[in-house]
Parts: sequence; C-alpha cells; structure tokens
Amino acid sequence: LMFIVIFSLVFFFVTFFFNKKKNKLMKNSYFESGFNYLGKLLFSYSIHFFMIILIFILFDLELFLFLFIYFNLNLIYWMIFLLIIFIMMTLVLEWKYIKLIWFL
Repeated sequence: LMFIVIFSLVFFFVTFFFNKKKNKLMKNSYFESGFNYLGKLLFSYSIHFFMIILIFILFDLELFLFLFIYFNLNLIYWMIFLLIIFIMMTLVLEWKYIKLIWFL
C-alpha cells in the first residue's frame, strides 16, 4: 500500500513538472463558441443533474448501511429501524422535489 501511494505521488509530480501545456490567456477564452464574454463568467449546471446525483448518493449510502446489518448482529433491530427511517426520508425527499415518476 505504501508503494502505491509513493508511486502515485512521484508520478503526479513528474507529470506536473514536465507537461508541455502552456497557460495562455487566449486558450482559456470562450470566443470559440461565437460569444465574446465580458465580465465575470458563470459556470452553471442543471439542478436536475444535481438532484439525480444526490438521489444516487443517498441510495448508495443505503446499500452501505446494509453491510453493517450483516456484520453487526447485536444491534440488528436498531440498524434495520434506522435503515427504514433513512429510506423513508429519501422517499420523502424525492416526493418533495417531484422526482418520483409512477407512470410513463
């Protein structure tokens, strides 16, 4: 494990110092799209994309909680209760943001 960490750091620094890219001002401009922006540039993303990522992370955490139920049999009832509460909170969040589609 230590070898992998050291190798990764060495590889990172070698590629960082020996890259051939030059940071030019014109390369970072958005003139290629046909618009010449003046002032502050805004990088926006869709809220729909953000909500899909949030829901994916919540369901991924639910699967992670299932592993703790398997490994810890002493507290299995509390873990199942907390897991069901977490799933219900996720369902309410999806319902609130109108992300549940029950029919096509």
